[in-house]
Amino acid sequence: MDGLTQEVRMSRASQFFGAASNAQIDTFGTAAPFSWTKPRWAKIVTVILYGAGGGGGAGGQNGAGIARRGGGGGGGGCYIHYVLLAEDLDAVVTGQVGSGGIGGVGLGGNGGNGGASTFGHLIAGGGGGGTYADDGGGGGSSVGSASLGIPVGPSGDRYKYGANGGRGGTNNSTIRYAEQGGAGGGHGGQNENGSPGWGSVHGGPSGGGGGGYDTSPATERAGGAGALANSLAVGGNGVAGGTTGGGAGNDGATAGYCGRAGDSGSGGGGSNAGTGGTGGNGRTPSGGGGGGGGGVVAGSGGNGGDGLVIVIAS
Repeated sequence: MDGLTQEVRMSRASQFFGAASNAQIDTFGTAAPFSWTKPRWAKIVTVILYGAGGGGGAGGQNGAGIARRGGGGGGGGCYIHYVLLAEDLDAVVTGQVGSGGIGGVGLGGNGGNGGASTFGHLIAGGGGGGTYADDGGGGGSSVGSASLGIPVGPSGDRYKYGANGGRGGTNNSTIRYAEQGGAGGGHGGQNENGSPGWGSVHGGPSGGGGGGYDTSPATERAGGAGALANSLAVGGNGVAGGTTGGGAGNDGATAGYCGRAGDSGSGGGGSNAGTGGTGGNGRTPSGGGGGGGGGVVAGSGGNGGDGLVIVIAS
């Protein structure tokens, strides 16, 4: 993300925030602490924060002929921006770019939670990791990072907070999209295909759930599709999920930039007698990783996309 061109950054910032053409734009795209020095001439400072996406959970692991679920998809990271008076900021402000959650591996492998991105006291929370063979991760919010299946903040306020992660082994009716918070992850499938990832208007989309294996009737399940950023679609409008027989999920199609989060990964497909498919990786910033497919050997979950911090002084 540090390789974003100055022209793209300037163009997007100018369109999205009306920044002056001579604005100083500093992009922090490496998951690490940073410090920002305020220009002496600055009057207004716009801060854009993306929390990191959660990693997908590993798929269920069991012997051939035994039912198992896929892993839950990782939740998307939160997006938020602030317009501040430069005089209210210290001469040097420290912050942190959140690290994407690592996908779960092996028996019992939950996905890692995405890290929060910060600028001084401002925060954009990361998405929660998907659970092993079960629920999706909660979406990140402006008050902190989510955890396994649980968002931070009131779930009814979708503009500010991430939506709930999907519940494993139920159905796709739970609302998991968001507007500014990150979307909640898709659940892992057993008696159906993995649930698709969900979108967020500004925050990160969630990863698709992995497919599992059902014994009644004997059916391998496909992984859930990923989701596109900047969308309130019902889900699954991104890359296709992994096919049955342990097909790997796909990485999110498009990396993000100023004003757009990265797309999420899709879930891996389930396998009766082989290894479950690996979940696709979410794209930076904020995309959730896909859940792994269930198998005799669990498919690993995909990694979440790192966060991003952009500071525009004008």
